[in-house]
Amino acid sequence: MKFLTLVIVVAGLVTLGGCDGAPAGRNGPVADMNQQRQSHAAPLAAVEVVVETATPAAELQADPKLPEHQQELLRIAWEASTALPANPHLRERARLQEDTALHAIQLGQLALVRSGLDEIKTMRRLTVVAELALHHARRGEAEIAAAYGREVEGALKTQEFEIWDRARLEARWIAVHGWLAARTTPVEPDQAANAERALYPQSPAEIAGELQRYLQAGGRQLNWMTHTLLRAHAPTGRMGDEVAQELETQLRGIGSKSSLPQRYTMLLALAAYEADHGASDHALKLAEEAKASLAERTWPMEVAVPHISRMAAVYHRAGKAEEAQALMANAAQLFVKDRALILEVERAQVLLPLAEAHFLCGDRTAAMKVYHQAMEEAVANPNARPRANDLVAVCRSLLTYGIEPDEKLLGSIRAMRVGLGDPW
Repeated sequence: MKFLTLVIVVAGLVTLGGCDGAPAGRNGPVADMNQQRQSHAAPLAAVEVVVETATPAAELQADPKLPEHQQELLRIAWEASTALPANPHLRERARLQEDTALHAIQLGQLALVRSGLDEIKTMRRLTVVAELALHHARRGEAEIAAAYGREVEGALKTQEFEIWDRARLEARWIAVHGWLAARTTPVEPDQAANAERALYPQSPAEIAGELQRYLQAGGRQLNWMTHTLLRAHAPTGRMGDEVAQELETQLRGIGSKSSLPQRYTMLLALAAYEADHGASDHALKLAEEAKASLAERTWPMEVAVPHISRMAAVYHRAGKAEEAQALMANAAQLFVKDRALILEVERAQVLLPLAEAHFLCGDRTAAMKVYHQAMEEAVANPNARPRANDLVAVCRSLLTYGIEPDEKLLGSIRAMRVGLGDPW
């Protein structure tokens, strides 16, 4: 019998082994929607919850073995994120660690993330715990999924978060219950049923209604939540298409209440989903609508170039290769023309969606060229803090799309990792 010890800190902060500085997301109550702009401190009281599970460690599935270059990219990304000094960069350090851990989980490297979990401070640790719960649930490892899930559930019930931070956790917790409900293995039925009634919407309309509630309350994670819910439900065959349809209906209903970036990103997310599920015509219609919304205003170049690049990838997935090529050419020209208008610390990451788009459109050579360009922009900064951010972003990009770097790019990545240090 295995025992998992989960430490939950009531009303404010998750901390294992101590951390420096204040956590992100301590302000803003979670219950009363009319009071979500208020903030107040709450006393910290650590409560240790010992969860008994019936899943011996030996019964957990072995993580898939990654190619050597992916193992190295993950290691470098984690080292770069952890090298950032916690004082005074605690929040940024935790954000980079969270980002790396989430990508490791997507690659199935759950044991690696579990071993480094205590290094992550602030509420971002909770996001990683929630993602671990989701992926263990997807593997059918219901007991450990429920154990991690109870930590998240306890935080949702007792802690204070900004509305968008709460939305990130709730979306994952909703997805966990979606997967657990599809399994035949019982998981403490009374506890699971109570949590499901409280957090798991029972219909596509209710799911979309939750997203609308977050949007109207000022939630910044609408596009992320769209991806999460579609990803959570589509593989189970339990409402994937219905959820997409209802999300689109709700988006039409929200109309002008949503900001242009929110409307654009959600339209593009839905277009990508439709393209990936064989509905090319509808995907193209949504992509055209996203393109039209993009033209409604003038965007700064650090926003326009990534937006146009991501749109190109969706057009390609919808079968419009020529339009995709034209969009990528436009993005590249805009970067060259207005490079001086983009802050030096942002230039590398502005280029990454363009590199990804080239790869997704089948041109690895063009993708490598843009990645090299991004690394040249990154290494030009004399301070290690922005270089660490760019290094993690490049590794994340390559890992997300399964891109194997050429020797020149991998050499640049290794050199940048070695060069991280004072001044930060």
